Amino acid sequence: MTKLLAPLIASPELPHYVQQLREVLAREHTLRQKFHEEMTEEQKAEFINGQIILHSPVQRRHAMASDLLFKLISSDRE
Repeated sequence: MTKLLAPLIASPELPHYVQQLREVLAREHTLRQKFHEEMTEEQKAEFINGQIILHSPVQRRHAMASDLLFKLISSDRE
């Protein structure tokens, strides 16, 4: 990390970089806040790199197959 920061700190452009970082962080904070306000606990969603990623709900058939596989695997260990 220090190797990465050393040239930035020495650069005369540092104030410009800092301002850009502040703008990016402020935009990300606004988006993340909006995400937390709009999403409910029932929704399967993630906030990744400034984007809301919605996951489709598990279908009944998929849940039943997962349960069956779990039972098969766990009974094999006994």
